[in-house]
Amino acid sequence: MNAFIDMVGLFKDNNIKVYLDFVPNHSSNLNPYFKKWIEDLKNQNIKFQKNDYYIPGKIDFLTNKSKLWIHIPGTSKKISDLEENQYNAYFSSFSSSNMPDRNLASQVTTKNLINSAKFWIDKGVDGFRIDAVPHLFDYREYEGIKINEYKDYAIKNKKEAIKLSKTWYKYFINTLKEYKKDIYVFGETLTGKNEIAEYNTSMPQFNEPLYHKIFKINNYKFYNVANEYNELNNYYKEKSKNPYLNGNISFLSSHDKDRHSSLLFNNLKKTRTFRNYDNNNLLMKKLKLSYLSSYNIQFTLPDQPLIYYGEEIGLLGERLQNEKNDIGRRLKMPWKKNNGRVKYVGNDNSKEKYLSNSKVRRRTLFNKNDENKIVKNLKKDLVFKRIKNLIQFRNKNDKIWNLPFDNYIINNVNGGNIKSYFYKDVKNKKEHLFIINFDSSNNSNINLSIHNKKINKIKLIDTNKKLNTSNNFIIPAGQVAYLEMTIF
Repeated sequence: MNAFIDMVGLFKDNNIKVYLDFVPNHSSNLNPYFKKWIEDLKNQNIKFQKNDYYIPGKIDFLTNKSKLWIHIPGTSKKISDLEENQYNAYFSSFSSSNMPDRNLASQVTTKNLINSAKFWIDKGVDGFRIDAVPHLFDYREYEGIKINEYKDYAIKNKKEAIKLSKTWYKYFINTLKEYKKDIYVFGETLTGKNEIAEYNTSMPQFNEPLYHKIFKINNYKFYNVANEYNELNNYYKEKSKNPYLNGNISFLSSHDKDRHSSLLFNNLKKTRTFRNYDNNNLLMKKLKLSYLSSYNIQFTLPDQPLIYYGEEIGLLGERLQNEKNDIGRRLKMPWKKNNGRVKYVGNDNSKEKYLSNSKVRRRTLFNKNDENKIVKNLKKDLVFKRIKNLIQFRNKNDKIWNLPFDNYIINNVNGGNIKSYFYKDVKNKKEHLFIINFDSSNNSNINLSIHNKKINKIKLIDTNKKLNTSNNFIIPAGQVAYLEMTIF
């Protein structure tokens, strides 16, 4: 704990906020509360009590209930081997038996979770990412059980489960805001736009559909950035009736998904140019610029950008064919050098096995000769430097992202593959224009036809280079230009 407090203090000294992953839906099966509860369950064959910390699994609940997992402690027996109506198992939202679902209908459980959050706030934490948002009240777990503490009825369907979940989240977040006024809470809803909109009424969410759209925008010319984003955002506004203008969270990788670099790598390998190549210079150059183009989009859209660790150096990782776990998506950060190669911190043999697998071509987007000199060469690396510049630009221009956002048409372009959009500041009579060149080989020569406007500045964000304020300028391959214009 002392090390954690020292770390938080160091971050605060550098004006960095700290957010923890918070998991109300389930716990570890090593949790002391669970161990005590499961012993009572096995010894007494107890039935559901409203203050139970976990949820006994009534076996006949399995009838016609797809994607619902019931685990039987201390036995290898299958569900079918047990008698119906027998309470000697427990529920989990996931297939793994080491993550039992908590009973969130219990006031005792809710109070414990709130106290846990307050404990971390007292240690200097600024907010939380809520894990597995849609799984909180699975109606299949609570079917036939009265939830008197919220509503005097049993949860009968998914719609009622969502409604109860939103009530719980609202109570949880409001209680924390009373304790820390500026607490920031956001949720992981890795499902479709319908559920994201539902939970937008409680807190910002991971924008899962945008994750897929950015990949398509990067790889297919006919996708339009602003149109794709606004279609989603307008849906969230209409559905939630409590819109966050720039409140959802954009992301390109996570612990549950293949890394963006690996997705792009595999996509490039399917093309005719690179089908028979491994790691040659042309492939790696195109991969780097394609990778950075995605981040050029992410950091210039209204949503709050989130970077999964290792993305700032282009860490590769994916679930290999026939693998059932996510080891390849969760590799250790390459901090140290050992015997001429990168050593991943930690002693996880399964991860070392993954790294030695012949299917894993590279670990990062570094040049091959620099792969074992990561710390030494970090400041020189293309990926790291450009993503760092994007972060700095985003932070310095935080007022832009709340402005109305729309498509911007540029007709006079020579070379490259550009996509453009802008934010309009009516009050201050300004427009903030972003132009991305997605081409990894050719520059774009831009000739803007503007009327009743003056260009105040032009800057290549990812390389932090200022250009002359002229209607005609060049955007190099794989870069993004920012223009600030005054409207007359």
